[in-house]
Amino acid sequence: MGNGRELEAVLAGEALEFRVRHPEQFAPQDYAEGEARFSLRELPGEAGVFAVEDRLRFIAPGSRQFDPARSRGTCQDVRSDVEGRPLRASFDGTRLSVEFAKIEPSSSNFVIERNKVVSCVGLSALPATRVVSTLSRP
Repeated sequence: MGNGRELEAVLAGEALEFRVRHPEQFAPQDYAEGEARFSLRELPGEAGVFAVEDRLRFIAPGSRQFDPARSRGTCQDVRSDVEGRPLRASFDGTRLSVEFAKIEPSSSNFVIERNKVVSCVGLSALPATRVVSTLSRP
């Protein structure tokens, strides 16, 4: 990714998934090794342009940790559009520019037990803004 995070591109059916190689590069977000950070699908008739599915994980409030066994299923939000407009990516032959969703949950979106996040609530109802990141090969 454009910020020193390594992803592995893997074809999964008709989608190209960009999977996390080193979860520690995404800390404190709770990504696992091999988990798709986002995926792309070809758009018929649009060369070099792709539909994006953004798979977001969040930073727990107050420096808390996630309880992966309990929180992984609910503490991810998947977005393919922002403000009613689809997320897109474009490849110019050298760089991949990807539109991502930026979501800012509050502490009320995290269920905490024994100082760990055990689940998340209401993430899909949160508004998102569009941010663009440019990826290149090392």
